[in-house]
Amino acid sequence: MGQKEKWYLLEKMLVLAILGLLIFIEQHTLTGLIQKNPLQTRESILNVLKSLSTFFPDFHWRYGPYFLVIGLIMSLTPRLRWFLLAVFSSFSVLLVIGDLVYYRFFDSFADVKALALLGQAVKVRSSAFAEMPWSYYLYFIPLYALIALGYRVAVRVDQSEVGTESQKKRFVYMRIFLVLILVFLGIKMMMNAKIYYSSIKLEGVGKKETFVPPYQNSDKEFCLIFGLSNYFWRSTYQKFFPQTIKISEEQVADAYQLLSTIKKNNEQPTPLLGSAKGLNVILISVEALQSFVIHAEYGGQEITPFINQIAREGICFDLTIDNGLKGGTSDGELASLTGLLPDPRSLSSHIYPITKDLLGIPKHLRQFGYATISMHGNEGNFWERRKSHVRLGFQKSYFEESFQTKAQNGLGLLDGDFFRESSQILIHEQEPFFCFMISLTAHHPYTMVPDDVMPISSLPAPLTIGYLRSQHYFDREFSKFVEQLGDIAQRTVFVLYGDHMAPGISIDAGFLKENFNLNVNSARSKLIPIIIWSPSLRGEFSSFDPHHPKSLNDIFPTLCHLLDIPVPFGVSGQNLLLNTGRLGLPLAKYNGICFEDGIYAWNGEPIFDERGFIFEGDPLDREAIGQGLVGAYRLKQMHNNLYDGNLQPILIQKYQQNAQH
Repeated sequence: MGQKEKWYLLEKMLVLAILGLLIFIEQHTLTGLIQKNPLQTRESILNVLKSLSTFFPDFHWRYGPYFLVIGLIMSLTPRLRWFLLAVFSSFSVLLVIGDLVYYRFFDSFADVKALALLGQAVKVRSSAFAEMPWSYYLYFIPLYALIALGYRVAVRVDQSEVGTESQKKRFVYMRIFLVLILVFLGIKMMMNAKIYYSSIKLEGVGKKETFVPPYQNSDKEFCLIFGLSNYFWRSTYQKFFPQTIKISEEQVADAYQLLSTIKKNNEQPTPLLGSAKGLNVILISVEALQSFVIHAEYGGQEITPFINQIAREGICFDLTIDNGLKGGTSDGELASLTGLLPDPRSLSSHIYPITKDLLGIPKHLRQFGYATISMHGNEGNFWERRKSHVRLGFQKSYFEESFQTKAQNGLGLLDGDFFRESSQILIHEQEPFFCFMISLTAHHPYTMVPDDVMPISSLPAPLTIGYLRSQHYFDREFSKFVEQLGDIAQRTVFVLYGDHMAPGISIDAGFLKENFNLNVNSARSKLIPIIIWSPSLRGEFSSFDPHHPKSLNDIFPTLCHLLDIPVPFGVSGQNLLLNTGRLGLPLAKYNGICFEDGIYAWNGEPIFDERGFIFEGDPLDREAIGQGLVGAYRLKQMHNNLYDGNLQPILIQKYQQNAQH
C-alpha cells in the first residue's frame, strides 16, 4: 500500500469518527430529552423492527441522511470536501441544539415548516435557554478538532504522489468504492425508514399482537425511533414535494353526514339551555393548567384556592384531553375558538385561521349582537395572532404593545399586570361582549412568578415546584381580576381551560407520585380542565356529571347552548353537557381514542385505568370499542379533508341550501 493510500485511509477514519460523533450527539440529546411511556417503549418498537433486520438493526433505518450526504461530499476534491463537511457537520449540530431549544420551549420538534418560527424562540430566549445544559455546546470542540485534523490529512493526500500505474488505478477504485459504500448505505437506510414509517394498519384493532407504531401520530416517538436527521429529511421532502391531495365525492359526503350528525346531537336540550342568555363571556386560555392541581395541596397550601372554589360552584370537566401536538397554545386556541380539532400532521394551527375560511366563536357571536375582543400579554406577531384574530372575527385585539406595563421578559406581561389593565378596558366595553384572553406567567420554565408567591423553603423538584407556584400565582391574579370587574362579573360567564399539558414536569416523576399520587405515564398526568362558572349561576351545574373524556373543541357548541344561540353547522365539537350520543374522539398524542368513559389504544390494549376508565386487565375485543373506533377514525379523516380541501365553507353552503329547500 502506497503512502497516498495510507493517508487516504486515515482521512476516511477521521470521516467515520465525525460521522460517529454526529450520531452520538443526536442520540445523546434525544435520550436525555424525552421521557418514555412504558406502554409504548422504544425497546418494544425496536424489537419489531429488529425482526425485519439482519445486522446492526439501528443502522437499517436511523442514520441514512448522515451517510448519504457525507458520502456525496467525499466524492469532491480534498479542500472542497472538508469545507463542505465542516458546514454540514456544524449545521447538523446546530440543528440538534436548535431542536432541543425548540422542544424545551414548545414541547415539540421544529421541522422545516417551523423554521420560520424559530425566531419566536429567540424572542423568548431567556426562557427557551433557561435550562439548556452547557455541555451541549462542548460538542463543537471535538467536532472542529476532527475537522482540522482531517483537513490537514486531506492536504497530505492531495500532495502525495502515486507511484506506479497500478497504484493509481487501485487508489481510484478505493475512492470510488468507499464513496459508493457510504452513499449506498445512506440510501438503503432512508428507504428502510420510509418503509417502516409510511404505513399504518387499523384492521387489526382489538388484537393484542397487532403492532400499531406510535410514531404515526407522535413526533417525539418518531424522533426516538428514526432520529432527528430522518425527521428533518422527511419534513424537507414534504415541504418541497407536497403530496397532491384529492378529496373524493364520497369523502365530502361522509364529512357532510358526520357534521350533520354532530349538529343534530348538539341541538338536544338540557336543563342549562339558555341559562347564560345575554351574559358576557370571558374565555381564558390558562397556560399549562392541568387537572391534577385542582383541589390539590402542597406544603399545607392549596395550589389553586380560587379555581377550586369556582370548580365547586360551577362545573369542572377535569378529564379533558390535551389534543394538541405540534402547536402548543396555538393548537388549544384553534380548538376552542373554531370547534375543530387541531391538525396533528403539521404545525399549522396558527396558519389555518389565516389561510382557511374557518368558523369562529367571535364571528358567530357577532351575528347575535356581541362585541368581540381578544387580549394577550405578548406581541401580536407571536403565532400570527394579529392576522388570525381578525380572520376569526375579533373586532378589537389588545397585545403587548397595547398595554402600558412593559414585558418582564421575552414571554410578555405578568398575569397580574395583564389582568389589571384588561379589567379597566372591559369595564368600558359595550355589553354583551365575548372576550378571549391568553395568560402567560405559568409558561415553561416556570420562573416568572414574584418571590412572594407561595414561598417554599425546600426545593426537591425545582421545575415542578416552579410550575405549582406559577399556577398559584395565576389563581391569585385571576381572583383579583374577577373583583376588579365589579358588577360586570355578575353579568358574565367565565370559561377557563388549560391550553396544554405542562412541559417538562415529567422529569420529577418521583416527586409527583409521592405528593400527588400522579403517575407521569398515566392519562391523569396529561389531562387538562375546562371550567365553566358564573357568579349569577352558582349551584346550577350540580346535576351534571363532568367525569367523561372531553376535548377543547367542545367549548364552541357548549357556549352556544348556554347562550341559547344556534350551534352553527360545521363544528366538530360536541356539547360538554351531553354525555350520550358522543362520537369516538381520536387522540393526537396517543394511538388511541376516547369513547364513552374510556381511553383506549388502537391495538386494543387499555392505555390507562384512572378515574372512570372502566376497562382494565386483558386486551379488549374489537367489538367492545368498535363503534367508538369507527367514529373516531371518521372524525380524524374528516378533519384532514376539511383542512386539505378547505371544505368547511363548501359544506356550510350546501347545508344552508338544503335548509332552504
